Amino acid sequence: MSRQLRAERRRAWRACDDADRLQHVLDGQRAAGRDGAIKHREGCVPALLLSPRGVTMAKKTRITNDIRTLRFMADEMTQAELARRIGVTRQTVIAIEQGRYSPSLEAAFQIAHVFGVPLEKVFQYPGPDDG
Repeated sequence: MSRQLRAERRRAWRACDDADRLQHVLDGQRAAGRDGAIKHREGCVPALLLSPRGVTMAKKTRITNDIRTLRFMADEMTQAELARRIGVTRQTVIAIEQGRYSPSLEAAFQIAHVFGVPLEKVFQYPGPDDG
């Protein structure tokens, strides 16, 4: 692969926010096509926010969660253990906990099932009056 093509692929990869990158990997869309270009999912809009130090961070979702609290109430379950039980990576659990990634509906139900609580106890979404 040429140096120029590698540079173009890196620029395209960096143009996505962390949640989009995670989705690319989960969807298997990071794999390069014939031309070596990254296939961005439809609607993938770079949504990068820069912190005061210039560190790139993903855009937060409006969905909040109590996963961290529930993990500690469940005998201090680790992120790795929760990830193993719902079939995702530890990095995915971290992104969900921090509100940088909204889980699929199936993953959300699996998380609630692991803790034995209703979905509303794990995830909250603000109503029209809340925010």
